[in-house]
Amino acid sequence: MSEIIIENVKNIKKMTFKMPSKKGVFLLVGNNGAGKTSLLTCIHRIGAYWAFRSGFVNHDNNSGYDSYKNSRITYKLSNGDFITYKNKNKNWTASPRNMVNNVKSGFGFANVTFIKSIKQRFDYSEQNIGAKKNSSVLADKDIRTSLCNIFANDKFEELKILKSSSGVQGKMNKMYTIKKYTEKQFSTGELAMIRMMEVIKTINAGDLLLIDETELALHPRAQKNLIEYLKKISKEKEFTIILSSHSSCIVNAVNSENIYLLQDANGLVDIINPCFQLKALNSVDIHPDVPADKIMFVEDEMAKCFLNKAVLNIKYKHIKFQTIAIAIFPVGGYNETIKLARKVKDQFYGEKVKAFVDNDVQRDINNNASVAESLQSYINDYIILPVIPEVALIMFIEENISIVNIDIKDKFKFDLMDLCRCDHYKNMYNANSSKLAKNKFKEIVEAIANKSGESHEKIIDYIFTKYVNYTFEESIFQEFNGKLIAYLGR
Repeated sequence: MSEIIIENVKNIKKMTFKMPSKKGVFLLVGNNGAGKTSLLTCIHRIGAYWAFRSGFVNHDNNSGYDSYKNSRITYKLSNGDFITYKNKNKNWTASPRNMVNNVKSGFGFANVTFIKSIKQRFDYSEQNIGAKKNSSVLADKDIRTSLCNIFANDKFEELKILKSSSGVQGKMNKMYTIKKYTEKQFSTGELAMIRMMEVIKTINAGDLLLIDETELALHPRAQKNLIEYLKKISKEKEFTIILSSHSSCIVNAVNSENIYLLQDANGLVDIINPCFQLKALNSVDIHPDVPADKIMFVEDEMAKCFLNKAVLNIKYKHIKFQTIAIAIFPVGGYNETIKLARKVKDQFYGEKVKAFVDNDVQRDINNNASVAESLQSYINDYIILPVIPEVALIMFIEENISIVNIDIKDKFKFDLMDLCRCDHYKNMYNANSSKLAKNKFKEIVEAIANKSGESHEKIIDYIFTKYVNYTFEESIFQEFNGKLIAYLGR
């Protein structure tokens, strides 16, 4: 796997970033000064030899200001080779020098383009329009369509390019217009999107696009629409996008597997990936008037599905719970989930907030005295699930394949038994049982979706419903059901 190791650059003492191994849209988040722009600059250097010179500007080294004297930026290529850059006399030199031309190919990108958060991103043409020698044509159709979708406004269907003669050796100047208004009258957000669309038009398959401060000057709705557009265009054109943002709208629009959280601890920057949205935002977007009677924190999406079905099962069987409203938020590991529940509990009344953690925490409590001691003070803040959801779900499918296959065939016209018997599925391996189960479940959902055309969400919901309906009367769930009923009833 390709990596970038940054040492002694600005506030960063050390940071190691593992490049995404697949195409798509990826997001860097973190507090101000965590190192997002510095990391993007280092990624830019993969395809731009001038990236350090423009991104890491240093003054006279004798002054001691803005010095990169002890900085080291190391690139680990996909073949295991290393190239290290150091700053000497304001210049960045590589070692070994004969490897410099291998960086781009060593990271697997054809070209790298960086849209920075600088003035040029919002610039408009300074040219004046003369009375004569002006001609206009409709702007590129893809750009017009994209702008209409992002801003949810069809006025950009009339976006034109006005070409005006400058009078200097016949030179022509280009300016965007809508009706009788030039780009000088456009909003900052509109200009930023036009410039971004122009750049994206030049991106080809295998390229890497970097965008800093993605949300600049955009309304929240436009931010969300932009992310959906970027997901679509990166898939269609087969290139990779890495963004940075502080916007909760953008964080919530990106899959947790594609979020990288930069956590700064006195210059030692740890990067968490995957990262759930609540953790990425470092705060909880909920408040006392949230439309939910109970707030539940869980470790991941699988636990969320499990708990949601467990609550629905109880609501179906107990009439007094039929109108209760719940909100379930994935957080991360059990430590983070439990501590976050405690942190926000003071914002609500009584037992409104609770953490629900996977069953592997019970193993850690039983086998590790320090874990048991550290969680003792949180004993009233969490409930342990009766299973590790993904492991229990796969065991249920594989041990009851004949029964489950009948339901899957009837619902999705897919033969699950054939998949579970194929060599690829049987040979799947991971020493971590939870990761293996997640990989197997992902394989099952992908196969059903490809065959049936149904959404992943609908397939997952159906399988979890079957699992809960078949298993929740078993003795292993009785104690948990009692605790859950007691929690819901408070």
